Amino acid sequence: MRFASRVQSRNVLRACHSNSAQNVQEFDALTEKYEELKKENESLIDKYKRALAETENMRKRSERLVEEAKTFAIQGFCKDLLEVADVLDMALKSMEKEKMKDDSLKNLYEGINMTKSSLMKVFIKHGLVQIAPEGRKFDPNFHEAVYEVPVDQAEHPPGHVSHVLNVGYCLHTRPLRPAKVGVVNKPDNTFFLKAKTWQTDEETVVDPMDHLFILIIMDRDHHRHKHSKSKKSLDENRHSRESKHKNGSKKHSGSYKHRNEKRRHRSSSSSSLSCEEKRSRKRHSRKKKYDLADATTNGDISDSAGTSQSLASLLKINKIKDSQDSSKQPTAHCIRTDELKNGQDISEDDTEHSKEDSPKKTIQATNIPFPQSFTGQSSTWYDITIQPLPPPPPPVPLPPPLPFSYLSCIEPPPPPPPPPPVEAIPSTGVLASPKPLSIPAPVPPPKRFRPYVLKPRDLPKISEGWGVGTADKYRIIEQVGEGTYGQVYKASEDNHCQLVALKKVRLENEKEGFPITAVREIKILRQLDHPNIVKLLDIVTGKNAPGSAEQSPAQQSPNIRNDFILKQKQRSYFCNLPSSVASSFYLVFEYVDHDLMGLLDSQLVDPSELQVASLMKQLLLALSYCHMRGFLHRDLKCSNILISKSGQLKLADFGLARLYQERLYKIEKPFAEQQPPELLLGEERYGPWVDIWSAGCILAELFIKKPIFQGQTEIHQLEVITSYCGSILPEVWPGVTELSGWATMRPRGHSSRKLREKFSFLPAQALDLLDLLLQLDPTKRPTASHALNHPWLIRVEPELVPPLKLPQDQDCHEMWSKRRRQQVRLSLASSTSQQIERHFNTSTMKQFDYLVIGGGSGGIASARRARQFKAKVGLIEIDRLGGTCVNVGCVPKKVMYNAACHAEFLRDHADYGFEAPLVKFNWSKLKQTRDEYIRRLNSIYQTNLEKDEIEIIRGKAKFAEDGSVIVQGVEGQQQCKGTHTLIAVGGTPIIPNDIEGAEKVVVVGAGYIAVELAAILAELGSETYLLIRFDKVLRTFDDTLSEALTNQLKQGPVKLMTHTKVKKVEKDNVSGKLTIYTDRNAVLESVDQLIWAIGRKPLTTELNLPAVRIETTEKGYIKVDEYQNTTRNGIYAIVAISAGRRLAHRLFNGEKDNRLLHENISTVVFSHPPLGTTGLTEREAVDKFGRDNIKVYTSNFTNMYFAMTTYKEKTFMKLVCAGKDEKVVGIHILGMGADEMLQGFAVCVRAGLTKKQFDELFIRPQQKS
Repeated sequence: MRFASRVQSRNVLRACHSNSAQNVQEFDALTEKYEELKKENESLIDKYKRALAETENMRKRSERLVEEAKTFAIQGFCKDLLEVADVLDMALKSMEKEKMKDDSLKNLYEGINMTKSSLMKVFIKHGLVQIAPEGRKFDPNFHEAVYEVPVDQAEHPPGHVSHVLNVGYCLHTRPLRPAKVGVVNKPDNTFFLKAKTWQTDEETVVDPMDHLFILIIMDRDHHRHKHSKSKKSLDENRHSRESKHKNGSKKHSGSYKHRNEKRRHRSSSSSSLSCEEKRSRKRHSRKKKYDLADATTNGDISDSAGTSQSLASLLKINKIKDSQDSSKQPTAHCIRTDELKNGQDISEDDTEHSKEDSPKKTIQATNIPFPQSFTGQSSTWYDITIQPLPPPPPPVPLPPPLPFSYLSCIEPPPPPPPPPPVEAIPSTGVLASPKPLSIPAPVPPPKRFRPYVLKPRDLPKISEGWGVGTADKYRIIEQVGEGTYGQVYKASEDNHCQLVALKKVRLENEKEGFPITAVREIKILRQLDHPNIVKLLDIVTGKNAPGSAEQSPAQQSPNIRNDFILKQKQRSYFCNLPSSVASSFYLVFEYVDHDLMGLLDSQLVDPSELQVASLMKQLLLALSYCHMRGFLHRDLKCSNILISKSGQLKLADFGLARLYQERLYKIEKPFAEQQPPELLLGEERYGPWVDIWSAGCILAELFIKKPIFQGQTEIHQLEVITSYCGSILPEVWPGVTELSGWATMRPRGHSSRKLREKFSFLPAQALDLLDLLLQLDPTKRPTASHALNHPWLIRVEPELVPPLKLPQDQDCHEMWSKRRRQQVRLSLASSTSQQIERHFNTSTMKQFDYLVIGGGSGGIASARRARQFKAKVGLIEIDRLGGTCVNVGCVPKKVMYNAACHAEFLRDHADYGFEAPLVKFNWSKLKQTRDEYIRRLNSIYQTNLEKDEIEIIRGKAKFAEDGSVIVQGVEGQQQCKGTHTLIAVGGTPIIPNDIEGAEKVVVVGAGYIAVELAAILAELGSETYLLIRFDKVLRTFDDTLSEALTNQLKQGPVKLMTHTKVKKVEKDNVSGKLTIYTDRNAVLESVDQLIWAIGRKPLTTELNLPAVRIETTEKGYIKVDEYQNTTRNGIYAIVAISAGRRLAHRLFNGEKDNRLLHENISTVVFSHPPLGTTGLTEREAVDKFGRDNIKVYTSNFTNMYFAMTTYKEKTFMKLVCAGKDEKVVGIHILGMGADEMLQGFAVCVRAGLTKKQFDELFIRPQQKS
């Protein structure tokens, strides 16, 4: 018992020990897991902290970038406004200089003033006021901006105009504050400027222009009388100051040097007149006199008490400000007025000089005019001379606040005479020598203090009398161009018989003055001087247009027709503008005989490769010069490229050009064929590469004589571009996904770059240059300078190249070319067409996104699918909806085929045990029910179109030259225009015209329609003959099935006659029966109907396709590519229903590569028996893969249905396989149920199944061996 108890205790201890060891192990494991979790937790905490820090840094960085972007954007805006103001000032002052009193010039003057006033409103809105120059006559060659910000920069948030604009073209990156300056006399009687900057106490030699202040040293005694106060107030001020000094106040230390070191002068761009007066009054109230000995002790220059005169009066600049708010204005740049005596430094002391002291001589430092006084970051020398100051001028009256009249500034006052030179200076005077002082070269401050200054561009000299002439001295010969911004005339100068081009500026759309495009063109062309850029000769004005109807008959050109003059009168400014601005404004250019568009369109020139290279080099030379000067053309096209009779190229029309900067631009250029893809995708930061793309388009056009990319809309233009240049992908174009139009405008799908393939006929080096210029990524395009070094152009010398053989008796311009084409069209058009054109010129045109011509199954399916994508759709149809398929094709044929199948079943009913009498067939009943079913389908189509809000237009369609469609209907005529137009008109049976016989016949042939109708009619009890010209039917189908079906037809009930042609048809006028004579001397008599099925022809004859340059085959079929595109952009053509739906997906859902693959389309012939085929025939497979790679499997069997019938019908099946894995590429079936089985088999072929996989399928007919 005890032993058992001991054993039990031992077991318990062992168990406890075991459990304890296990618990220890578990505890250790948990401890390790806890440590791991702890480390993981600490790691996550660290990651979280780092993420928070990164988020905060990103937030600060984004805020900084936003502020920088704001500042960056408004900087360019202000600069553009200043450029416009400069041009308007130049025009106004030029007119004032001429002093012409002509009413027309006065009206123009007032019109420009209206523009100037409008610009002033914009300036005031953005915190800008004008500083009108005073005392200086206007000089058009002196390019000086006179605008500044009258507010303290510190009072406005970042991005305000005050932070980026100071005075004129000085655009500062930070607010400026002046240094403290003194003039120190060295022992060798030379002087230097000593300054203490506002951020450091280090003394250094400072360039005054670095901080934009002007040092003026004057005698204070000349101005004390203006600020003297009563003796009582002076004593009180002195007593207060002395008491505070005795009490130890640091603010009133006796040393002005110590106080000057503590003071910080603030600087801003605003006027400081009232603040300076306030400080002057406070200093002069102390009535302090400065002693020479005290000044020698201190050795520095303190604040002057004589700066009562404002900065505007000293510098001859009249600053406009509001006198009511002048006391609130902050201080301006530091203006120092100090006295230098006895050749030593000057300081301030409490001693006084008597009022009887002689006037002190002064040193006056003056600056060079600001815009021309420095270059970039260079220093500026000051001319410091010793001269006595003139007596103080009277106070300058403040001008009224803005806006003020610019007419009051016609005659600015003359500048005051300079002060007389000092002949001698007493030994007790300020200086012992009268010679001018020389200041050593100043050392610039650290770069962190130096503002970023943009230097104004130098303008070319303007010839005397430029811009003040009138248009009366020119006589218009003819109009050679017209655009959005004005008309261009060929004219001659009466005095010199020189041909010029007058560009009339269009003002009827400008509500507040002169158009900005003309201002840009004038300003830019004044700064460009290049042999390949058209020259602006003059700007003239006139109330009456030169050569207009108001001139004498002798002055009028005989080439101007009365209707043209009437048209110009209708466009007169008097109908659109008030009388105050009813003047004409003309830009006078050198006349160039031809433009490139007129030459290429006229087909009168055929340039060689060398001549094309010469033209391209001249164009790139002009672009390189423009880009070097910082200008973008932005409207480069053939009509803006002029060609002289000597073959020299000149770039013209700078109305859309502008200065290039790294800033956001508005895409002002309308949609054009030469527009690059980055602009179509919404890029707003663009540069010279936009002109390079346009140059590439012009290079291609020089070879092919037509635009390379002819899109109708932006989306279509991108599709055309990608079809040549490949898909727009981030791999090809980094950063394209960041463009604003990427999500909505980018073409869908993928296409490879085919530019070299489509232009393989070009010379190799020219093709290489074209490929470089038309790169999708703008950064990969070469610059104009780099393109000039291309091997194709580098050795071309345009002056040595033989000139083009240009027409000498005709100037080829864009307008002449358009008129020429119009005359040709009018001469070829009929009188009815002319009436239609005149009618539609005054009618309203309906606009659609998608216009479908043809209400068949394909057109309706495409229209409804496009409507699902929110497109505005119109459908034109003159007949019943549904087209051939519903009304006279597939639907009625299938109804009759089903009736024929019933006849077959009734024929076999006895074999299946049905004893029934012969059933009579009723043709009229079948026709009635068939027609009712078709009318029901027409009604369903009508309801669906109306439910989808598709407009149905009833009538016959006909194309006009502009791509619109003229619809002739019962209710009259109307005109429609579609962004995309689909032709889905179908076809009509071909009626032979070489057969003698009846006038009206029904055509039947030996194709699938003939086979179907012959079998139907035979099964329904008619005695049917089928005449074919060859030995078998369906010759385009697989040979095995074609032969099998021919054998089936020979067995009956169709009577097949092979190798037979119809020779003659006669009709009995009494019975109406036909007699048919064949070429084999066979005669078929008493024929009730003759059906011709020899094919169909398209219904395209009445569409007037040549008017829109759509190419067709000899038989009238429209040529299309694999995407249903015709030869005219925006017009498409389809045959199949599926193609129409896929086209709608591609056009309106962005699925660029969505197209119909015709090689795997299933086809069923509803013959008896039916025939179905999908994929390639054996002959097509051999041609594609080769005989050795093709294996054919055939099988023929009897369908189980015929196991019980007397009539036996075989079923034939054929599989065409390709490759080692025996991929099924074609399936062909002839027999009962072939039409239904083919649906599953077509999926197998499309999926690429092999023969082995096909054997596992159970989609097969029930068969009997």
